[in-house]
Amino acid sequence: MTPRLFASFRDYTFQIFLLGIFPQIAIRIVYTKIPHSEVSYWTLYLASILIGIYLPVLVAKIIKKIPSPLIHRCFGL
Repeated sequence: MTPRLFASFRDYTFQIFLLGIFPQIAIRIVYTKIPHSEVSYWTLYLASILIGIYLPVLVAKIIKKIPSPLIHRCFGL
């Protein structure tokens, strides 16, 4: 079961590597700006992981639809 858990991300590992840090940094900034009693650390930690995986995959799927080889190369597609 575990090997198949991330099988759908196999084609997008480079995009996750390239783009995953930006939403994670954004969530960290949000965490420093809000009072800590309103949102738990673990909620934002889990959100950081999920957004860091899914947002780059979404961006890569959108960029695949653009017919520009230069843009594809910039995003590792």
